[in-house]
Amino acid sequence: MTSYRPAGWPPAVHPPGTEEFDPSVVAWLLDVLPGGYRAQTRVHRYPIGLAVIARHHAEACLDGARDGYRSIRAELEGLLSPSEVEEVLAVYRTAGANHLATARAVGLVVEALHRQGFRPLP
Repeated sequence: MTSYRPAGWPPAVHPPGTEEFDPSVVAWLLDVLPGGYRAQTRVHRYPIGLAVIARHHAEACLDGARDGYRSIRAELEGLLSPSEVEEVLAVYRTAGANHLATARAVGLVVEALHRQGFRPLP
């Protein structure tokens, strides 16, 4: 199996097809998910199951950040100055970019678990 990793692949996850792939996937997914999933050891045996849970979680975080970003000006009107609202929005933009990167990386991991690897495009 090739050790090719597509753009956006999480650095902490070894390439598909390597001996370290499954353990590194599980460890990384547990870092992506809320802490309560560490205690749910039954699902740790099923990397694809954990990855699908993480995909739903990452997509929900991204959707929540997008919804919040759209509504936060109205929610903070009269409570913060316009420049303070802009500071809050800057934080939201950074968090949103992080959520997007995580959602994409989780999607790549789910795809790799389905296909057991990637091949570079010609």
